[in-house]
Amino acid sequence: MLGLKLTPLNWHPRQWWPQGASSAIEFIANRSMFNGLESPLDSILEFSRGSTKLAADASGNYHSFAEDQLARTNRGASLEPQATELLPRNIFSGVTPARGSGAFPTGWSVVGPSSEFAEILAPELVCNVETQPLRYNGGGEESYAGFRTAGGLPHSSGTDYWLSLYARLPPGKVAFDLYWYTPLDSEGIARIVEGAALTPDWQRFDVARQAGSTGAREVNLIKTAVLSADHAIDIALPMLREARPGSFIPTTGSPATRAADRLALSPVDLGISAASGSLFLRFALDAQATGQNERLLSLEGANSAEDCISIIRDTNGNIVVAVISDGVLQFERSFDPLPVGETHKIGIAWGGGSVRVQCGNAAAETIAATAPTSLEALAIGAGLDGAEPTALWLEALAAYPSHLDDTAFAAALGDLGGRL
Repeated sequence: MLGLKLTPLNWHPRQWWPQGASSAIEFIANRSMFNGLESPLDSILEFSRGSTKLAADASGNYHSFAEDQLARTNRGASLEPQATELLPRNIFSGVTPARGSGAFPTGWSVVGPSSEFAEILAPELVCNVETQPLRYNGGGEESYAGFRTAGGLPHSSGTDYWLSLYARLPPGKVAFDLYWYTPLDSEGIARIVEGAALTPDWQRFDVARQAGSTGAREVNLIKTAVLSADHAIDIALPMLREARPGSFIPTTGSPATRAADRLALSPVDLGISAASGSLFLRFALDAQATGQNERLLSLEGANSAEDCISIIRDTNGNIVVAVISDGVLQFERSFDPLPVGETHKIGIAWGGGSVRVQCGNAAAETIAATAPTSLEALAIGAGLDGAEPTALWLEALAAYPSHLDDTAFAAALGDLGGRL
């Protein structure tokens, strides 16, 4: 009989991080590597947010995260600036389902001569948030009718405000348009819900207006036509912000503020230094430019005005990369705006008297520049100096200990879309 000697097989799982990387993080899969070893992300990551937060997954359902807990879903890590929800009550609960005069939750009242159109439904989960939706019914004689906030909400001249809400088409009903009536201090109406776009599933709708003066005005959500009884739409989770709303901020009686997200990593842990390094990010922007400079990331020395590699989105939405060494601006390049909601990659390498950078689909550029004299933190989101971040989903990150040459730089960007 043939004798067989069995030798134990040393099995190793496939290495998921890019070859040659000193560190790598995949936020969607919640895994990280530092110095060639897989490590718990929480052991390296410095993260803070002085409030709780809701963040949506790829299906649009919200998940709750505690104070100082990174909001991570299957879209990546959600990083947002501070925001205040101005509607005092956008979660409705504890109300007996009713139609007519009893269908107005606390903080809201009727627009128009009759309340027969109004209905408040039983509690349900809307995008995983428990609330009682409001229904607009047809069948009455009134044309202009709807829900309004019980009191005026302050607004400031020249400020952009965004109104958002979720809407759906009830079973067996015919949809219609819904409007923001006399938005802020202006006359006229702005369509917030397009009836032709409604389906039985909850969808989010947004509309923006700029205040022409300073004052206070109720938020009026109205229908504008006499409708037969076969018409109806449901709404839920309304929002009013001074910037385009990102994640939902629940309110139950007064405005509420969500703190900014601040994520920081040590360059030492990442395996990079002021002398040399390469850093690559994959992310998706989550909101249009706000008209202010917004931080995407910065590698900062003890004083970010003295030593810094920064990437911001400027007032026009352009992506601006700058390098400051010992208080002197060494390099600055502006790239075209990146589309919101799409995945993008940025790479930057420094050391040896030059800086290489690539943003989105633009060609890589190499410029003679002196690297910062010190780097103490990689800040993504709100920086060490308190600067507000742009709203984004951070998907993946990889760092290398040296200034990669053209070939290796291109390969690292490719790995960021493949291996990570």
